[in-house]
Amino acid sequence: MDAKLILSPFLNEADYEALGSAVVTGYKACDLFMASNTAMDNFIVGMEQRSRLISVFVDHALTKIDSFNYEVKPNAANNCRHVRIYKEQLAITAHFLGRGKCPRKLPNKAINRAQLSERNMSLFPDDSEQPDISSELGYCWLLHSGFVTPRETSLAIPTRDQSSVHAITSLPLVDVEYSAIEQVREEMTIELISRTEQAENEG
Repeated sequence: MDAKLILSPFLNEADYEALGSAVVTGYKACDLFMASNTAMDNFIVGMEQRSRLISVFVDHALTKIDSFNYEVKPNAANNCRHVRIYKEQLAITAHFLGRGKCPRKLPNKAINRAQLSERNMSLFPDDSEQPDISSELGYCWLLHSGFVTPRETSLAIPTRDQSSVHAITSLPLVDVEYSAIEQVREEMTIELISRTEQAENEG
């Protein structure tokens, strides 16, 4: 089923385009960052960090969408943080599925995402083919895969147990202006320098 049928109370076409644009911006900003840092671009250990950095850059680009709000929350183990973006009462978390031609189909299960999944009512009841989702609350995954640029990206509505999806829709992979890419790259570089200096001072 096309997830747009379910997400229409929360998102319009401009929102889908903004989400797709943010993913493209994140990938290209990450590539620009890698190319400008010798240790990342030419050293094998640095090159292996690209997959993690893609997630970081995409998350940052998503926080720049004016029509969405966001918050940064720790995971259940409290050993890392993740971005959640919101439009109306719809919560979205982004997940990198891999860089090859056969990426993972779903993100790993997580305790906090299970709590978010409770926003989605029991879908596909026996007496109806239409999802019985609340028009007041919702949660979906923004799934993306690729390397230098995204191969594909989509919004998927997960089941409560996160084992599958009820509905999915592709996001447009739109061209973005270089200035937007450079802004994200610059902001992430400044953040990295700031964090490094903070760690050195605390040490």
